[in-house]
Parts: sequence; C-alpha cells; structure tokens
Amino acid sequence: MRLLIGISVLVLVACIMVFVAPVAEVTYYEREPYTAIESYIEKEPFTRTAPIDYRVTEATWYNWFWSPGADVWVIIKNADIKSGFFHVTFELTTTGGARITRSATEYISIGNERKVMVKHPGDRLRTFSYSVTPPMKDVTEYRDVTKTRQVTRYRDVARTKRVSLFEYLTDWR
Repeated sequence: MRLLIGISVLVLVACIMVFVAPVAEVTYYEREPYTAIESYIEKEPFTRTAPIDYRVTEATWYNWFWSPGADVWVIIKNADIKSGFFHVTFELTTTGGARITRSATEYISIGNERKVMVKHPGDRLRTFSYSVTPPMKDVTEYRDVTKTRQVTRYRDVARTKRVSLFEYLTDWR
C-alpha cells in the first residue's frame, strides 16, 4: 500500500511539474499601440487678383485729310469670362515732334470686341504707342500645404513568460 501511495504521490508531483509548474521561459510578441506624428500634403485654396484675358486685334491711326488732327484707336477683344472697363493710355508723337498723352475707357462684355479711340486735333501724327489696363478678377488657385496629425500605429514588442513543460511542448500560444 505504501508503494502505491508513493507511486501516486510521485505521479501527482510529476503531473504538477509537467502541467502546472512554470519551468520554461519563452519569448512571445504582442502588438502594442503607440502615438506618432505623421506629415501629409493637403491642397489649400487661396485667392489672388489677376487681369482679365484680352487681345488687341488692331492698333492704328488715321490722319485727317480735311484739317490737322488724327484719330487713334485700338480694338480690344475680351477673351475672358468676366466683363469690365478697359483703360487705354495713348502716347502720341506729332509730326512737329510734340509728345501728347491721351486716354480713353470702354466697357467690353464677355467675348465682345470694342474700339477704344481718342481724337487729337491740331497736328498730324508721326507715331504712337499705347498701354492697356484691363479690369481685374479674383482667381482661386491651390497650393500644397504640409500639415501634421497624430495617428495610432502598432509595433511588435517582445515579452517573456514562464510556462509549464506541457504548455511549452504543446505550443503554449
């Protein structure tokens, strides 16, 4: 009977050692969250002022034959989707060498063409130049802006654990 009790105790101790008592240390990995700062690009609108698109289709003058003087003009085509007042400054040089500045303004609607003209009485012209000041419009454009934000990411972290011999042998995970 003692032998049977001794064997039973020995089997019980062996079972405890194999199934319960932690005897092996193993390494395993766990996913762990952490906070990181991430950069990203975002398109951001901004508004700027730009001149209306136009074309000068003709620029000339006509010296009067009936008296000293001249008509000077430019023909402007509004090539934009906005109407407005176009201002033209003429720099005139007469046959006598005098320099005169004249200006005129015309409203030109979308897609239309208008003659902007000045008259110069008193002397014939030898040459002229001009400059056009078109109306302005607001234009929305986009630029890349770098921004940052907090994000949650995950990393594998090594951990150790003591497991029983049974867990170790039977892939404890």
